[in-house]
Amino acid sequence: MWYTLDMNQSSNTYTGVLERDVDGGGYVATCPALPGVVTGGDTVEQTMDRARDAVRGYLENLALSTAKPFQSSGIRFSAPSR
Repeated sequence: MWYTLDMNQSSNTYTGVLERDVDGGGYVATCPALPGVVTGGDTVEQTMDRARDAVRGYLENLALSTAKPFQSSGIRFSAPSR
């Protein structure tokens, strides 16, 4: 089972994928547009929180390396209804 999560940061939208971890239990989240953003958790909520933090960290580091400002207050995830 998977969910598509949209993360809005300013005018950009990042889509992530949340899947069941069949090997270890829990869930795994990735963000295909941001290489290396992979995280997991025991619950959907925990995994979404960790994914939000991983994406925020990725974008903050990207901003530092490109000297572009970054505002993290606009980050939110939403899951579609099943």
